[in-house]
Amino acid sequence: MPGPIAPRYIDWANTNDANIYGGSMPPTPRMMPPQEPICAYLNMEMQIAKTTQNFGDTVVLQPVVGRKLQDIVAANDREKILRLQRNFEEERREREPNYLPPIYLHKFEEDRAIQSVGFGQEEIGQVRTDHSDTFTFPGSDGQQRAFHVRLGLAKREATYFIVLILKMIPATPQQYHQPSTS
Repeated sequence: MPGPIAPRYIDWANTNDANIYGGSMPPTPRMMPPQEPICAYLNMEMQIAKTTQNFGDTVVLQPVVGRKLQDIVAANDREKILRLQRNFEEERREREPNYLPPIYLHKFEEDRAIQSVGFGQEEIGQVRTDHSDTFTFPGSDGQQRAFHVRLGLAKREATYFIVLILKMIPATPQQYHQPSTS
């Protein structure tokens, strides 16, 4: 005698009889899709070459690709950007003292190399993001938004570029003094 016959439509089945774990289970971290980082790739001149989709939305500025980082941060952060640019140039010279960027079609090759890098954990996870700071981006509504940033120097083929990862700073609840009625 054959075993129990499975119902034609699973939603008509009694979950105990069908050996199926019932109902809607809350998603576990393993079941949820990985959160895409808020990330941008910059060339060595600190110009944004590629971003994750949520980068422009997060800094409340569109479009950002092709713009220099120092042009989209608050005025008091521009000196930080120039200092970081010098630090990355020094780091590149330390890694490869005899490095020469591609001479023929330099910008084309640079863009092609950076565009070939994805934003997955396997790519971003390999970059040492040793530099950290806080940058402020002015919003279109006039509000200043501060972000923790981690930056690191990366290389694809013969092209060096900079990885910028934003982390939102949690908003701190403001305390209001209520007048006492005594």
